[in-house]
Amino acid sequence: MKKEKFLTLSPEAKTVWNRLDAETRESINRDNPFNLDRNVSIRTLRARGVKVHILCEVTGMCKAQISKILSKKIGIDNFSRKLSRDYDALKAALDDYQHSVLRILERDRKKGGKQKNITKKKGSDDNNRKTNKSSVGFSAAIRHG
Repeated sequence: MKKEKFLTLSPEAKTVWNRLDAETRESINRDNPFNLDRNVSIRTLRARGVKVHILCEVTGMCKAQISKILSKKIGIDNFSRKLSRDYDALKAALDDYQHSVLRILERDRKKGGKQKNITKKKGSDDNNRKTNKSSVGFSAAIRHG
């Protein structure tokens, strides 16, 4: 059966087939029950420069199936994708917050005003209220963000 398959390959596919070792030939076969091993071998061949239409001929799979295998990332599942999106959103919120703080500090520096002493003084409830409001607003922005 392998000889019949070999006879139907294009010259470029025959060249690729001849350069593959026996283990790789077995692993890229579409009838291989170990799909993960097969997919890794296909990705490796593509990374080495084998064209998709040659992979189709050598493996016996259609172009759509090869493209689907090549497009999937190894080890990325839905949870890690969601975690990555959450991290990106949190990082963007923190960057915005940092930018706002730096803008305020720069504005105060340009005014030439003295730096405010932010240590807590006895009986200064007004400062405490302002601090609490800003921190609640920021944490709410992160949660709903």
